[in-house]
Amino acid sequence: MGYNPIEKFIFPKGNDETKGCTGLRKLKTLYLHGLNVINGSSLLQSLGSFPSLKTVDLRSSKFSDATTNRGRCEFVHLQELYLSRNNLMGTLPSCFANLTSLQVLDVSSNKLTGDISLSPVKSLISIQDLRLSNNHFQIPVSLAPFFNLSKLKRFYGENNEIYAETESHSLTPKFQLNTIMLSCCGDGGILPEFLHHQHDLREVDLSHNNLTGEFPNWLLENNTKLEYLVLANNSLAGLLQIPDSLSKAFNLAGLYLSDNKISGGIPSWLGDRPSLEDIIMPNNHLEGPIPLEFCRLNNLEVLNLAQNNISGSLPSCFSPPSITQVHLSKNRLDGQLKEAFYNSSSLVTLDLGYNRLDGSIPTWIGRLMDLTYLTLSNNNFEGELPTELCQLNQLRLVDLSQNNLFGCIPPCLDVTALHDSDHDIVSPSSISMPPVGYISMPPTYGSNSTSTAEAPNHGPPMRKEETVEFRTKNNSYFYQGKVLTGMSGIDLSCNKLTEAFELRKASITLAPPASFAVSKTWPVSMGVNWVIRLDLHFTRGWGLSEGYLNASLFSAFEQLQFLDLSSNSIAGFVDNGGLDKLSRLRNLEILDLAYNMFNNDIFSSINALPSLKSLYLFGNRLNETIDLQGLDKLSRLRNLEILDLGGNMFNNDILSSLNTLQSLKYLYLYGNRLNETVDLQGLDSLRNLEDLRMGFNPIEKFIFPKGNDETKGCTGLRKLKTLYLHGLNVINGSSLLQSLGSFPSLKTVDLRSSKFSDSTTNRGLCKFVHLQELYLSRNNLMGTLPSCFANLTSLRVLDVSSNKFTGDISLSPVKSLISIQDLRLSNNHFQIPLSLSPLFNLSKLKKLYGENNEIINAETESHSSAPKFQLNTIMLSCCRDGGILPEFIHHQHDLRKVDLSHNNLTGEFPNWLLENNTKLEYLVLANNSLAGLLQLPNHSLMGLTTLNISHNLFQGHIPKEIGEYLPSLKGLNLSRNAFDGSIPSSIGDMNSLQSLDLSFNQLSGKIPPQLVELDSLSFFSVAHNNLSGNIPKSPYFCTYGDNGFDGNPFLYGLPLSKSCYGTKSPSPMPRAATDNGEDNDLFETVSYIIVFLRIAAVLYINPYWWRSWFYFVETRMTSCYYFVVDNLPRRLRH
Repeated sequence: MGYNPIEKFIFPKGNDETKGCTGLRKLKTLYLHGLNVINGSSLLQSLGSFPSLKTVDLRSSKFSDATTNRGRCEFVHLQELYLSRNNLMGTLPSCFANLTSLQVLDVSSNKLTGDISLSPVKSLISIQDLRLSNNHFQIPVSLAPFFNLSKLKRFYGENNEIYAETESHSLTPKFQLNTIMLSCCGDGGILPEFLHHQHDLREVDLSHNNLTGEFPNWLLENNTKLEYLVLANNSLAGLLQIPDSLSKAFNLAGLYLSDNKISGGIPSWLGDRPSLEDIIMPNNHLEGPIPLEFCRLNNLEVLNLAQNNISGSLPSCFSPPSITQVHLSKNRLDGQLKEAFYNSSSLVTLDLGYNRLDGSIPTWIGRLMDLTYLTLSNNNFEGELPTELCQLNQLRLVDLSQNNLFGCIPPCLDVTALHDSDHDIVSPSSISMPPVGYISMPPTYGSNSTSTAEAPNHGPPMRKEETVEFRTKNNSYFYQGKVLTGMSGIDLSCNKLTEAFELRKASITLAPPASFAVSKTWPVSMGVNWVIRLDLHFTRGWGLSEGYLNASLFSAFEQLQFLDLSSNSIAGFVDNGGLDKLSRLRNLEILDLAYNMFNNDIFSSINALPSLKSLYLFGNRLNETIDLQGLDKLSRLRNLEILDLGGNMFNNDILSSLNTLQSLKYLYLYGNRLNETVDLQGLDSLRNLEDLRMGFNPIEKFIFPKGNDETKGCTGLRKLKTLYLHGLNVINGSSLLQSLGSFPSLKTVDLRSSKFSDSTTNRGLCKFVHLQELYLSRNNLMGTLPSCFANLTSLRVLDVSSNKFTGDISLSPVKSLISIQDLRLSNNHFQIPLSLSPLFNLSKLKKLYGENNEIINAETESHSSAPKFQLNTIMLSCCRDGGILPEFIHHQHDLRKVDLSHNNLTGEFPNWLLENNTKLEYLVLANNSLAGLLQLPNHSLMGLTTLNISHNLFQGHIPKEIGEYLPSLKGLNLSRNAFDGSIPSSIGDMNSLQSLDLSFNQLSGKIPPQLVELDSLSFFSVAHNNLSGNIPKSPYFCTYGDNGFDGNPFLYGLPLSKSCYGTKSPSPMPRAATDNGEDNDLFETVSYIIVFLRIAAVLYINPYWWRSWFYFVETRMTSCYYFVVDNLPRRLRH
């Protein structure tokens, strides 16, 4: 009965035998979350009379009276009690000691006080989950009061007073924790002793406690299941080290060590963590290069190593596909970017400022379509700005200052001002904002602010606190948290760039920044009548003071259709120079005034442009404090179809002021201050509206027009096709969805990240019978997909990823979505049969994303029928229980991307998959149990760029023609198999190869000299094989370090520290450069013969030297014998 404004309950009295509540004697679970209780003590005492009650949830129910504690003593048989986010005060009542059946106690986010050492909590002998966070408790960091609680598994005590005891505890705790959260406000000391006895930890957060001592490497050694380790903001020192025997024995997902004193190199063993998602270690004393092993971190999402002493160049192979944030500023990195981050298509933040990087900004930066924050300032970059920057529609903050860039600023950068996006733009924290519109979003869990959101169960979300620094002139802006859409900052200062703009054959030059003027630098005979597009966006630069425009300067451009004055800090117009002076521009259809400083006065003169069809006012100073009557003058713009008022400060009153725009088709109000209840009846007269975007507003509820029986509601919005409500704060999701279902023309609905969490939300989806695209990802939706989904037969795109949905897809209505093309089910709890047989009839299906669900092999019968679909993308990584590759893949001939990793698949390598799909680009079959030989297709695959079959059981030779059949590979990973034989020399023909991993196999022979020609190679490892001979001399091989060649006893030469005699190789003598391997061998052979003849001659002359020589040979042979015996792998000795 939660989330109802209930203040009081009346309970049946019952009789002496039943002891009250006659009909509810079997009641076990009672959820009263989010009430409005007046008398908490009375309610709790009454609930105590339910004899079978096991679980009570009273979170966020406004308990505040001091007598409430008394009622809690009645719950003697209770197993779970949730009282978080109330206003409880004082100490915990002593009668809590009687709750010996209690397994879960959550009193977090209250105002409770007292020393836990004197608390009744230590008597809760059945407790498993104890949550005391966000109170005023005094908690000893030793946790000694809880040593006898043998069942305790999870302890949350962050944001209390954490203190260190003066006396030591020799006792061993009886518990084995898997979660301990003790962040905040400790008074120093060393790490508590009890941690040495813990061996089952998954999550540890001891941040902000001023702890001293060395980094606890033993904590990682003892807890091989550790997933998250948070020790930020302490005073820990020393190195990050663990024994080699344990370097691959734990599944670390997040390492958060910022603001400590940790020194030494970045450990290479981090690169062997396939599960690692976050590495956050800024502001330490780390030094040396970024290990090449980092190139294996394919699941890495956040890398923050800023403010250290890291040196060297960025590994070109470092391009994790999942990475979103890179913070490497304020280090000593040098060299060129080359191809680092080339394949990091999810990258949002790239901060490489304050280093020593040089070369040009690579053109492949245009591939990073999600890039939002780009900081390359204070480096040595040179050359022209790549025009590929103009392809980055999400770009919001750009800092390229303090470099050696030259040439023109690309005029096409204005595309960044016109696009909506999935990402949000940050709000500055604690300092004045630049002159653009911003929105403050609710803080995320884990930040310093108190959040009303439910705390997650797994993993400290430290990545949510990442900060972006943007500097302009003498000002610094720090951005943190959610972001809204629109360009917010560009700094190109202290370069050698020019500000010339070309327009066909005409040249337009700008006067000093305080005003704008057009100089007649083209032939006068040509006139200006031919000019139809004038682009003057971002002409004055960023960070300048307010400017005022004389609009009459543009009146000569009578044929002008497009005028862009965005991003110029224009605050208004000079006297007699307003937009009314443009009234003679009868052809002007598009006016872009976004990212300026206009206030509501702009509306008083904009009505002089009767031909205007598109008006962009995003990111100005428009707000609710100025009289909105000026908006009424927009009604004279009878042709206006697109109106963008996003990124301003309008409140709900704006809606009723827009009802006269009868021709409007596109209305953008995202990122304003629309809040709480929004009445859409103010838009009821917009009968032509097709696209409405109101996302990123703190809206909780909508009021829709009722309409009549004929129109079925929403009279004026019957043509609405697209509705973007991304990032709201919805209270009743079911009601909202049911109301949206009454829009008859609705085709696209975006409700991502809108805090849908109630289980009834799914029912509202059933009315979207004509919908074509539905986005519901990143909410908290639970349960199974409703059966009425089967009626959504027009749906082409369905995205329900990153929720908590359950159920077997075989029984799901998804199989009835006959028009579906793109199906995204990732990161839920679905059971998905790898055969995909339930989806065989979906003939239009092209993309299926099902990773991170339960991929099952429960079907016992084979499927003889062929699927009707032809997929181009299939992602089904994670968690299957074995079996062979599914039969349906034999029928696919248009695949581009395939990921079936981590499924324990058996059988042989599917070379038929490569033969049947000539357009294949990406194939990942890692972490399975596939065996047999690696067989190539009968034809070459020119498009295949990634092949990863690592961590399998493949054996035999690597095909010698692999370089001829797969010439376009950029990433080849055959590691951790049982391949033998030699390394094919044809690999040297893969001119685009950037990453080659052949480690942990049984390869023998020499490293082919042809591999020296791979000048794009940035990661190379042949470690732990049986290779021998001299490593080919190459300037590239020397950059890989020992790690790429280790574990080959008979391999020698640089970069290894041993020569063929087991000592360090001397520097080679200068000689004529040659690349002919045969000449080198001949030279060495002749040298050996000469030395042998000289020794023989000396021994023949002197018999004493003869006997000494044989004695020396005998001792050396004995030493070599024992060296070989001690160093050869055991399996080769038998």
